[in-house]
Amino acid sequence: MRIIKSIYTTLVLVLFVSLTSCGDLLVTDNEAAGSMKVVEFYGGKCERSKGFNTGTDENETYFTLALSESDLVNSYAEMLELPASNVAYLFFNELKEEQANYTHVNVELSVPNQLTQEFEFSAKDLKEICQFVPRFDQISKHLKDKEYQEVLGSFSKGDQEILSPSEIDSSCTQVDSAYGEIQETQFQGFSFFENEMDGRSVVELFGINIRENMNTPFKLYLDRDTKNTLQFKFDF
Repeated sequence: MRIIKSIYTTLVLVLFVSLTSCGDLLVTDNEAAGSMKVVEFYGGKCERSKGFNTGTDENETYFTLALSESDLVNSYAEMLELPASNVAYLFFNELKEEQANYTHVNVELSVPNQLTQEFEFSAKDLKEICQFVPRFDQISKHLKDKEYQEVLGSFSKGDQEILSPSEIDSSCTQVDSAYGEIQETQFQGFSFFENEMDGRSVVELFGINIRENMNTPFKLYLDRDTKNTLQFKFDF
């Protein structure tokens, strides 16, 4: 993910379409479905555009989603990179075979009393996240169903020798007792980083545990190469 500092200056073609517009001949059914997924999740007003840039070594094709007047996005005003990543994922995941049409998805978020922030996500990273989210959903369901042996099985063999289902049970029970049982978990976004200790490439997946009494943040760390679980925690 890259935060965009300025709009491309070598833009050859841009097509602007509002979600409330009738000009949907400019977007495919999958692009329209992806845009609607974003609106269904975040509400607010979403404008979309697409185009290409020939000012780099390789031609770039992109789709831009500009989201404003969203109460949910506004609640993340101090960490807009999180909803931005989810907006990009929600849209890109709906493209299906049309994912190959774009090299990037750009996201513009507008919240009160701040300048509009712009983010860029590569198609390569988004394709990877589309493969990680089912893993996130699977582990989240195991936690919800208290299937701690299955959760342990998502760790590397080395970690499985150190951890035990009872340790995972104890950690989860403390949170369940305080906030109520998990009813479902909603994916909220992602980031990538390099582990400073061993240089390992890590994907950080964010979610919200919908609970009986009070919802809690949820974060899952996976090894980007092996897909093994490295850690999970109930906070951001």
